[in-house]
Amino acid sequence: MMMLRLLLGSGGSGKTTAIYQAAAEKSRSGTGDCILLVPEQYSFETERRMLQLLGPKDGQRVTVVSFRRLVDWVYRRCGKPAGTVLSDGGRSVLMSLALEEVGDTLTYYQGYKDTEELIGMLLSFEKELKQCGVSGEDFFTLHTLAGEATLKQKMEENGRILSAFEALVAQSYLDPLDDLTRILPRIQEERLFAGSAVFVDGFKDFTTQELAVLRLAMTQGEELTIALCAETLHDEEDGEGLFSPVCKTTSALMRMARENGVTVASPVLLPPGKRYHVPELAFLEQQLFRPHPEVFSEDCDHVLCYAGKSRHDEATFVAQEIRRLVMEEGYRYGDFAVIARNLQNYQGILQ
Repeated sequence: MMMLRLLLGSGGSGKTTAIYQAAAEKSRSGTGDCILLVPEQYSFETERRMLQLLGPKDGQRVTVVSFRRLVDWVYRRCGKPAGTVLSDGGRSVLMSLALEEVGDTLTYYQGYKDTEELIGMLLSFEKELKQCGVSGEDFFTLHTLAGEATLKQKMEENGRILSAFEALVAQSYLDPLDDLTRILPRIQEERLFAGSAVFVDGFKDFTTQELAVLRLAMTQGEELTIALCAETLHDEEDGEGLFSPVCKTTSALMRMARENGVTVASPVLLPPGKRYHVPELAFLEQQLFRPHPEVFSEDCDHVLCYAGKSRHDEATFVAQEIRRLVMEEGYRYGDFAVIARNLQNYQGILQ
């Protein structure tokens, strides 16, 4: 019976443990393939955890893949298409050729068509369209819907450039950005997910390409279990809450299941894990991005906010505070970690 299961939990470690245990239990039953799908950066750690849970022999029953590894998994079973894989450098060259090809028809981009900035912007935009399953030709046809004249012209020229670029790629290369789209008919024809149980963890949302793969896993397989970081199934904060993007993802998955006749099991709300040993940090995580946060009423001894005048000022404060704690309160330098949203901006200053 085809079924979609959702595991919801606000504690990352508890949610991940639950999905690992579910995959391990399914693998022990020995019925059908067991596939664990995670982001690429988590694949090695996931394989290690599954080996710890199942041992070296039984651990081989669980196939750990990312979406990129899933492409290789499909090609090993169905054969890899012939052709030269397009590199990043090759992509830049072909985009430059596409601009030359349609350059005489451009008005909005006429003064920028020979700049590297435009090529980089177009490549980034083309990647985003690929993830959304939209071709350059599709985008070109949409320009007629734009009401504002400048936007209409810009969309038309973008569509013309990207259509020329895709035509050049199709002549001689295989674009890796098309891999997920390319494997869809092979999964469909060979029914590669038939009888399998697919478990998904580590994502907060999915691209259109990724959703198309999950739809096949959902409609061919025995069950699709997805763990998501959220406290509730429904968005109760009108898109402004901490978990609002994840709630949008759950709605899309449930809608896709209903459209394809897949049973949706009652969502499992996991108990919150203990992420912090001090109440201030737990409260901060809960309230930070809420539109109407509450005020922490207890004594705040473990969190200090400092508004620096510059990056140098911030770094000086951090260094002085670490030195004070070592000299006066018995800490060791190895007890500290300095974390920043973008550490590169502080690298030279901190040194």
